[in-house]
Amino acid sequence: MIIFIEEEEKMKNPHNNSFELLNLSGRKAYWSQGFKGENVKVAVIDTGILIDHEQFKDVKITEKSMLDDKVEPNYHGTAVASLIAGKDLGVAPSCELLSIEIKDSVGDPHLDKIAKAIIYAVDEGCDLINISYSHYANYGGVEEAIEYAEANNVLIICSSGNDGSEGKRYPAAFDETISVGGVNYDYEKIKWVTYGSTLDVCQVCENVLAAHSISSNEYALMSGTSFSTPIVTGIAALLVCKHKYFNNGKKIPVNILRYMLKNQFVKDLSIKGKDKLYGYGFCTLQPLSLILEFKIDSMEMKQNGEVIKMEEPAKIENGRTLVPLKYANDGATVLWMQEERKVKIMY
Repeated sequence: MIIFIEEEEKMKNPHNNSFELLNLSGRKAYWSQGFKGENVKVAVIDTGILIDHEQFKDVKITEKSMLDDKVEPNYHGTAVASLIAGKDLGVAPSCELLSIEIKDSVGDPHLDKIAKAIIYAVDEGCDLINISYSHYANYGGVEEAIEYAEANNVLIICSSGNDGSEGKRYPAAFDETISVGGVNYDYEKIKWVTYGSTLDVCQVCENVLAAHSISSNEYALMSGTSFSTPIVTGIAALLVCKHKYFNNGKKIPVNILRYMLKNQFVKDLSIKGKDKLYGYGFCTLQPLSLILEFKIDSMEMKQNGEVIKMEEPAKIENGRTLVPLKYANDGATVLWMQEERKVKIMY
C-alpha cells in the first residue's frame, strides 16, 4: 500500500516510477563492482526509526536517544534511514546505522541536543552523519560540534530546507557540511526548496519512495529535502566503502570526499560550476550524460532535447508500454508514463 506524505505542500501528479528512480543515485554502478556500503557506519540524527521494518532486515542498527522521555518511532527518521540503508530502497544497503533520536514522536527537534548528537556520533566511530533538518539560526554548540567532526574526518550531510526562500539554513550553511537541495524527476528546481550561495548539491526530493513507521511493511511517497539528503549520504557511503576497500580500511580524507561530492559526482543542471538553485549540480555516482524522451506511436524522439528520427516507435501493446530494446541498455533508468503516453530513459 502506498500513502502520501508531504512536508510543505500537497503533492501533485505522483509518478508510478518511484522505485526505479531511486537508481538515479547511480547506486547500481557501484553495486555491480561489489560495493554496497560494507564497513561504513552512518549516523542518522533524527526521530527514532522503526527497526522492525522489512527494509531493515539484516541491517545492523544501534539506537541512542538524546531525549529524556521514551517516544515512539516516527515516519521521518524511518524514511530517512531506509533511503540510506534499506535493503531495496537504500543507496548503501550494507552499511551500519547509528540512529540518534533528537526529535519527539511528532518530529519536533530538541535543538539543544543536536551538538551532543554530533559529538556522540563521532565518538562512536561513524564515517558519515545525516541531518535531515534545518533551522534559521545557528543553535548553540553546533558549529563547534561540526568542527569536532571535521577534525575527526567525519562528513556531515544536511538538508537545505523547504521554505522556498533564498538564504542560509543551519547546519547546512556551514562550510564543513554538504548542503543538499532538491529537484523533481525532470531535474527542475522545486519552488519550495530553500536555495542560495551555501547550497552544494541537489537530488530528487519529490515523491521519493521510502519506508513508513506505521507498520513493518508500510511505504509512502515522501517530499522534502529531508529525503534528498539521505540519498546523497548513501552516495557518500559507497564512496567511503570503495576507498576503504582499496586502502586497507583507511577512511577517505573528509576534504577529499567533500570535493568529490561537489565536483566529481555531479551533473550540471544550469550554468557550469556552482549556482544558487542547484549548487554544483545533481549528485550521482553515474553522472547523467544521456536523456532520451519518446512519445508513444511517434517516429521522433528527443535526445538531450534534440529531435531525432526513429526506425520504430515506442508503443502500447496489450496494456504494456514497449520501447525499442537498443535504447534501454544496462544501467539505464526507464520511466514508463502510460497516462502521459511518454517514455523517458536516462543514463
